[in-house]
Amino acid sequence: MATKPDPQDSAERTDVDPTLFVLPAQRLGVSGGTAPFFALQLRDPPPGKSADRYIGKDLSHATDEFDFYEKILRLRQAAEDDRESWVGPNRALLPLLEYAFEYAGVLTAQEATDESDGGANEEKTIDLLVMGNLRSGKQKLRMLDLKMGHLTAQGGWQGKTHIRAARQNVMDAATNSTTEGFRLEGFDGMPDAIKSRLETADVLKLMGEKPSPEMMKKVARKAMQMMKGDSI
Repeated sequence: MATKPDPQDSAERTDVDPTLFVLPAQRLGVSGGTAPFFALQLRDPPPGKSADRYIGKDLSHATDEFDFYEKILRLRQAAEDDRESWVGPNRALLPLLEYAFEYAGVLTAQEATDESDGGANEEKTIDLLVMGNLRSGKQKLRMLDLKMGHLTAQGGWQGKTHIRAARQNVMDAATNSTTEGFRLEGFDGMPDAIKSRLETADVLKLMGEKPSPEMMKKVARKAMQMMKGDSI
């Protein structure tokens, strides 16, 4: 699917052949997170694999993940080729890689402008991380988006300004991040028991008039961020 990266070249990008996919790529709606995801369909899926085996994640919002998964790809390739000089210090980490998402490389594609016509926006070319699609082969999927850490931002790290980090730290203090070291940011396939609790949050009752859908969404998200682990 992709050209083999050189383990010695940390700047090399693994490119995926765009002819393997039905393009343009259609943007997906997901809960939680800020990085857009895109549906990908293989033109000729291998035996036993679904056409939706992969999903695309906007590289411009996932540069840290790009470095991480490229290093994993190179480590796996080095292990297969028995490059002991490169694998040696990392050999103990190899079993952990089985828990990482499948990663094939970076796909350069056009974004679909409208789901109804499937047209491509020639003005909008995007780079996508091609990753394993957890929804592939499933009718329903329950998936949680958890942000880990008591503090989730540090000024000066990865371009984060000190002002933005301070704002993020204020949010951390008002959520379950401070209490248990993580908070719930998104919940796909949410059970009705939790959904009804968020829709009837006490904050909504204090608003008097019926709140707008946008306000209800914001309040529900804040309620999610404050949920303890034993309530999820």
